Amino acid sequence: MRREPLEQSEMLSQLLFGECYKIINEREGFFQIFSDYDQYIGWIDSAMHHEITGECYERQSRESQPVQSALIMCIAQDGFSPLHILAGSTLPGYNQNKDTLEIDGEVYHIRWTFEKFDIEGVNSIHKTAAHFLNTPYLWGGRSFFGSDCSGFIQLLYKIHGIKLSRDAYQQAEAGEPVHSLSDSRPGDLAFFRDENHSIYHVGLIISPSEIIHNSGFVHIDRIDETGIFNLQKQQYTHRLHTIKRVTGY
Repeated sequence: MRREPLEQSEMLSQLLFGECYKIINEREGFFQIFSDYDQYIGWIDSAMHHEITGECYERQSRESQPVQSALIMCIAQDGFSPLHILAGSTLPGYNQNKDTLEIDGEVYHIRWTFEKFDIEGVNSIHKTAAHFLNTPYLWGGRSFFGSDCSGFIQLLYKIHGIKLSRDAYQQAEAGEPVHSLSDSRPGDLAFFRDENHSIYHVGLIISPSEIIHNSGFVHIDRIDETGIFNLQKQQYTHRLHTIKRVTGY
């Protein structure tokens, strides 16, 4: 999803397989869309658009859909080339017995490329996060091929069945405050402020002294009540603003 209807325009976010949207504008081969999952607005190349019926859209929006819990999965329709889709993708019409998906009458056969994550609840999100170590930073990204800080967090929570907003400052509005790092649990969110006390960064707490976050790439840093201390640089890189606990399971 781009800011303007141009291939050279800034990427704001990404759509994952199975996520629905509505077209609100059209210009020179691009569609401006409204994402159903997180209400984000941006432009996509019309060549990437796949139209479904209104009935199918309403059904997918209304009913809870399973989410992919493998880093990569291959799906294919009979007579067509296979398509690789990524962790966090929505799986409409998933039939576990037949290993198929069905979207608007189109059946896709699943080929599991990697093992699934061992998902036990929100307290195991930090274990899922470890699969994404060394994922490069990509502004607007939401996959293990590249993500920004909030896209990484939104993706992790989606895999575990919890919906979060797209940007860090929006995510900070969710959940309940945690008063100190000593009270934190694995899976809590830590938010960080700039010089104007505006929230601009988010990471996932894995212990009262460690955090996993995407800054340059997904990695683990030390954290204390001041903020993130980067051992390689031997300095604080992010100033702690608040800690939140988001539940929904």
